[in-house]
Amino acid sequence: MRLVNHGVSSSLLEKLNDEIEGFFKLPLEEKMKYKIRPGDLVNHGVSSSLLEKQNDEIEGFFKLPLEEKMKYKIRPGDVQVYGTVVRSDNQRLDWESQRVAMQLFGYLGELLEMKMGAMEELFEDGMQSVRMTYYPPCPQPKMVVGVTPHSGAAGITILHQVNGVEGFQIKKDGVWNLDTTHSLS
Repeated sequence: MRLVNHGVSSSLLEKLNDEIEGFFKLPLEEKMKYKIRPGDLVNHGVSSSLLEKQNDEIEGFFKLPLEEKMKYKIRPGDVQVYGTVVRSDNQRLDWESQRVAMQLFGYLGELLEMKMGAMEELFEDGMQSVRMTYYPPCPQPKMVVGVTPHSGAAGITILHQVNGVEGFQIKKDGVWNLDTTHSLS
């Protein structure tokens, strides 16, 4: 489903876009400071399942738990790499995304005819994180395979696409349909 009029400030989403693009413009040696290490919550890398299927057309991802969860296992320098969003806007992003997710859980619970508040209660103490996946332009776009189906073990995924690049597809009735993006949905 596409969510519009969600109440998340457009200026916050624009700052997030700038920070995401800024991270992936860093030199590789800078990004590698955040490579995946056992036990780390903040990391940069490439999915091993994608490495088997692709060459270097996929840049990878940067995963960051949101502020309240960041008290644990942060290496020196982690906060600076993600810039403004972590330092000044991360708490707003945390609250806003949690608010939207909890509203969605409430609606899902209602549709499933669950007791009021039961669905939200199931997820209220869960971990919340931001995962940024970047796909640079590819000379052979038909050869690119994106994030693998069912690659996230999450109660709910809220997708925000930077720069309006089309490519996200939704499978309905056995057919993959291109989702044309709206920059602030």
